[in-house]
Amino acid sequence: MMREVLSRLLKAGLLVVAVFSSMAALGQTERLGGAGPVAERFTDLNLPPANIEDVFKAYSKLEPVNQVLLARKVSIYRQYQPTYGDHSIALTIADGTSQGYINEATYKLFADASVAGAIPLYRCASMARVQPVGDRYVSEFKDCQGELFEGQLGYAAKTQLPGTSPLYLCFNGGEYFVTPNGGECEPSYAGYSVVRILGYIPQ
Repeated sequence: MMREVLSRLLKAGLLVVAVFSSMAALGQTERLGGAGPVAERFTDLNLPPANIEDVFKAYSKLEPVNQVLLARKVSIYRQYQPTYGDHSIALTIADGTSQGYINEATYKLFADASVAGAIPLYRCASMARVQPVGDRYVSEFKDCQGELFEGQLGYAAKTQLPGTSPLYLCFNGGEYFVTPNGGECEPSYAGYSVVRILGYIPQ
């Protein structure tokens, strides 16, 4: 599939996108740098504005699997505090260490809304649950459904694209927990059950 896409892009004269597709195929997507929208990431190539716009349009027409490969990613960290039995979501591995959290898993989110149907994901917290540390979790609702908003984490796809997995929000009556592994949201796993799918994140 990648060879066919590259061929079409080359025929259209959009060599830049073909090169970026090749880098993505080699797992180099996170070395591309840049923090702005997709089109802005090509400005360092000193292309005329019309060509930059052409590249952006071509990117938006790529098959979903190639959009996922090309998109910038950010990491979030699932942490666990064994004393209080609390799972948390952190932006860095060091975030929760002062409160005794240990890192359990690393997940990838999309860094911007460049993929089709992207939706923002936020970190929310309830200080009423899991005292004294609070219960931090991921939500697609900016108002955190009445709980404490702690900022945006990244983006997920609203519908499943090739190369993505569902991110489940789970609850066991005492705390929320997020995972791309549905098996961890079974009652046999500390009594958790699925609340909903928050979105679809890079594998």
